[in-house]
Order: sequence, then C-alpha cells, then structure tokens
Amino acid sequence: MIINIPPRYWIYITVLSGLLSVVLLGVVVAILLEEQQDTDEDVSVTEVARTAPDILVESTPSQTTVGSPTPIRIRVDDSLGLERVVVELGPRVVWQPDILPGQQVVRTTFPWIPDRPGTATLRIRAVAVDGLESEKIIPVVVAAAPEGGDEDREFTIVVQAGDDPFELAQGYGVCPDELIAANANLAAVAPGDEIIIPIQAGGGQPPPGGRPGPGGGPGGCELVDFRFQHPQIGIVAPEYANVFPINPRFGISRGYGCAVFFSGVPGTECPEDKPWFHTGIDVGAPPGTPLFTISSGRVSYAGPDETSDADCSEMRGSEEPHNGYGNHVRIQSGRYLFLYAHLSEIVAAPGDVYEDKGELLGFVGSTGCSTAPHLHFEVRRDNVTMDPLEYFESLEETASDDNDSS
Repeated sequence: MIINIPPRYWIYITVLSGLLSVVLLGVVVAILLEEQQDTDEDVSVTEVARTAPDILVESTPSQTTVGSPTPIRIRVDDSLGLERVVVELGPRVVWQPDILPGQQVVRTTFPWIPDRPGTATLRIRAVAVDGLESEKIIPVVVAAAPEGGDEDREFTIVVQAGDDPFELAQGYGVCPDELIAANANLAAVAPGDEIIIPIQAGGGQPPPGGRPGPGGGPGGCELVDFRFQHPQIGIVAPEYANVFPINPRFGISRGYGCAVFFSGVPGTECPEDKPWFHTGIDVGAPPGTPLFTISSGRVSYAGPDETSDADCSEMRGSEEPHNGYGNHVRIQSGRYLFLYAHLSEIVAAPGDVYEDKGELLGFVGSTGCSTAPHLHFEVRRDNVTMDPLEYFESLEETASDDNDSS
C-alpha cells in the first residue's frame, strides 16, 4: 500500500530529520571530547609523575676485613633538585654534604676503613626539594684483621670518568706527592685504569687540620703543580681548562644571569619567575681547594667585604666574616676586573702584581652570604658584569689564533 503524504508534512519530516542529525552529532562530539579530556588527563598525570631521588652505590663489597681500605662510591640524582643527603655507617653519620640550591647531583667516594669486626650497615637517605625521599640500606660483613699488626699497606682503586685521583687519595690521608711517587704513570691515567693508594702505618685518615683540597693546600699536604692528560680525569669542564680559576673538574653549579634563587641583586629586567640576577658563576668545591689567577693583573683589594650591608650570620653554611662576598680578592687587568668571593684563606695582598695565569691567590671557603663551600667568580668589563664564560671563550679563541699564527 502506498501512503500519500501531503507536501507540507515532508517539510516537517525534513526539519525533524535535520534536528535529529544535529542532536546525534552533538552526542558523538561530546563523547569524543570526553575521551580526549580523559586522555589529556592521563598524559598530564604521566608528565607530573616522577620518581624519588635515585641512589647509586658502586663497588661496595658484601664483605671486607678490619683495617682494609674499602672505598664506597655514592651518587645521588634528582631531576628537581636535592634538599638533603645523609650517609650513615651504623649509628654514625659519615657524610652529609652541603647542597647548593638547585643542585641535582651529589657524588663522593667515601674512604671507609673498618675498625671492628661484625656486620656494618650502610644507610643512605636522600630527600628532594619537593619532599620525596628514598633510602638504600646495604649490610657489609667485616671479618677480623689477619695477623701482622699495623704496617704500611697499599690498595688499588679503579678510576672513573670525572674522578680526581688526588681527591680519592686524600680521603685516606694520602697527599698528592705521595700518590705521584706511588704511580709512575699517574699523569696518563684514564677511566678504567687502576691507581695505587699507599697508606703508611697508622694512616688511613685525612691529615690534621682538615682534608686538603685537590692538588694540596691547607691541611698538611704540599701544593703540587700537576695536570692529568685525559680530559675526563681531574676535569669536568675541559673546554675552559686553560683559563678556569679553579680545578675545572668541579664544574659550574650556578650560571650567570636571571635566577630563581636569592642572589642579593634584584633582576630589574628579569621575568617574574626569575626575580634575581646572579652576577657571576658559582663552582662548588671542597673547602681548601686552591684558586688561581686567570691572567696577569694587579690586586686592587684582598680582604673581607666592607662595603656590603648584607648580614648573613643567620644563613645556614655561612662562615665569618658573614657580610656579602666574605673574604674576597679583586684583580684589575686593563679594562677587566676579576672577583673571587667566599674564600676561607687569602694568599694575595693589595698591590701584588701577577705576571701570568695559574698563580695561587687563595682557597675555597664559605664566608659571607654563602650556604656551602664554593667559589663565586665575577668578570667585570669597564665595571659592568659580564658572563665569565664569554670571557673564557674569548681567551680560548685568542690562544687558538696565537697557535695558528705561530
């Protein structure tokens, strides 16, 4: 049977069909949008999800003996930055490094020499700046010492990329000159090579007065002028090795320019998320690490910061004098002025004239507005600060041009 539908009803049917299509399309779009939102949320969760600080312990034996040097390599990483790292052996805290704001990596080779038999528990705890924590516990069985008593002894340790052999040896009270004497080819050592750490009878601990910095310095060791040939040994920033004011193996912990951390200098042209301006570079290093001139020049000032009103006596890690740069040295060289800040000890004196780079002028410390031992180094051209790395690069280019023309 054929149903005859009047023309005016076709108009209604067409309109209703269109409306139904729009409704169905809207439902489909809503479903797709909801699924996309769920996917975005999943992606967002994936992006913000992160792990606790990563603790890596290398070369830790499951057993050792009393009196046997047992170096423990520890490295802790966190992508957001570390707040605290604590290493305990039994009930004693044996290592708790001072950590600079924003520092993401800490590493050490702890120079352990067991002094009693039993089971020693190595415990490492790390806390990130956002409160995430991680912990690693390692038991080590310590056997009684063999007969023979205390005597001169030596052991070998495998050197890794980024190691400073002097620093490894000084953890056991072995000075640089002693390490050089025990290793005929020390200058040529490369990652994966073994070096000999000689320990005299009754030794095994840092010398009186504190552990000296790499290459010697305060603490009972003679200062030595020594360079490793391999770019990954004793050096972290080899591109500036010839012009760096400190052993460049320590690397740069804070750069020049706008910063999120407090620097004491407002960043008038910096974005809101980086309201401070850092007028130099920071290089974290152990106290007593030697500092050197990077060019010729005349010492215009050497002593405590007498111009700063910033009193940082309540700042964690600050040592006397607590004002501004603390103990610091200024060297004028033509248009340029070089400033070394937060020193523990100053060798230079006002009026001293340096003829070349590489001359000793002081040692790393944490005086002034400092939270941990480090060098704050500034370069000023016509009394205006500039990025020290740009200056280093210009020196390297000049040296390269001189070599090409010779």
